[in-house]
Amino acid sequence: MGDTEQAASQKSDGFAAIKLTALGPPELLEHLSSILVFTRNLFDQFTHSDPNAPPPAATTTTTTATPGQPILNTIPDTRIGMQHLTKAISLDEFRAGLSAIGVTSLSEEKVTRLFNKIDRDRSGAIDYLEWIHFLDPRMLGGLTPRFQSQGLPTLNEKELHQIDAMIKRLESLAEFAAEKRVRLMVDAEQTYFQPAIDHLVLYLQRKYNREFPTIYNTYQCYLRDSFSRMCIDMERARRGGFWFAAKAVRGAYMISERARAAEHKYSDPIFATIEQTHTNYHRVVDHMLQNLDIADVMVATHNESTSIHRSIQWLAGCCSAAVLQCCSAHSAAVVLCCVVTA
Repeated sequence: MGDTEQAASQKSDGFAAIKLTALGPPELLEHLSSILVFTRNLFDQFTHSDPNAPPPAATTTTTTATPGQPILNTIPDTRIGMQHLTKAISLDEFRAGLSAIGVTSLSEEKVTRLFNKIDRDRSGAIDYLEWIHFLDPRMLGGLTPRFQSQGLPTLNEKELHQIDAMIKRLESLAEFAAEKRVRLMVDAEQTYFQPAIDHLVLYLQRKYNREFPTIYNTYQCYLRDSFSRMCIDMERARRGGFWFAAKAVRGAYMISERARAAEHKYSDPIFATIEQTHTNYHRVVDHMLQNLDIADVMVATHNESTSIHRSIQWLAGCCSAAVLQCCSAHSAAVVLCCVVTA
C-alpha cells in the first residue's frame, strides 16, 4: 500500500483506495457492526416515552466466532434519520434507560459521572451525535465487563486485541497518506459490515482530517438510509472541526443484499427502483456540493450524461466566488469520476 500511496503522491490531488475487509477478519467487522447497531438503537429506547419498552430488535444470534462467544447476525439498521438530531436524553431518561436494559449495579454517582462523560457540551442532555461519539472502538473495551455481566452484546478480549491491531494498521496507512497529502478512500461494503466501517472511518477522520481531507468514506446511494447517514456524518464533522470527505456511488451489492434481506426476513435496505436510486444519488451529491466549506467530494458514477453533467452545471451556476475562494484556501476538491463501459 505504501507504494500505491507513494505513486499517488507524485501528482496533485492523488488518491488511493483501501478495503477494510482486507485489514481485519470480516467476522470481526460483522460482530462490531451488530454491537454498534444495538448500542445505537438504545438511543431510541432511552428517548422513548416509556423507558421500560423493549429495545428495537436489530440482531439475532446465529453463529459463533470462538467457542462460547456469540456472533450477532446483523440486520441493517434503516431507522437512522434526521429526526435523531432533534432528540436528546436527559439524566432521568438515562437513569431509567440503564435500568430498563438491566444495568442496575451502578451507583447514582457513577451513573451521573457516566452521563456527564457522554454529555460533552455540558448541556444537561445527551444528543445523538454525543451518543455515537462516545462509542469509540477502544471505549467498547471499557464497557465489556459491565455489559457482559448484564448479558448485553460486547467484544471479547480476543476481538478487542483484533480491533486494536486493525486500528494500528489503519493509522499507519492514514499517517503515511497525510504526510504525502494523498486522499485515502475507504470502500463501502455490504450493510452487515458497514456500521463498523463507518465507525472506524469517522474515528480516522477526527484524527487525520483536521488540516487536509485525507480520509474519505463511501456512501452507496442505492441504500435507503444513505442520505440521512451522510447528513449526520457531515454535521458530526462540522461540530468536530474536521473535513467531511466522501465518495458518492450508487452501489455494488444489490443482488446479495436483497437475497440476505429475504433470507433473514427484514426490509430490503435498497430502493425499489433505479429511478429512486438516481434521485437519492443526486440528492446526496447536491447536499455535499452545497457544503464545500467543510466537504471534499468525489462524484463516482457510470452515468456521464446525468450525474457528471449535473455536478458540473451545479458548480458552474451555484458556487459563489466566496465559496470557491474558501475551498481553494482550505484545499477542498470536487473530483468527478466517470467510468464508461461498453
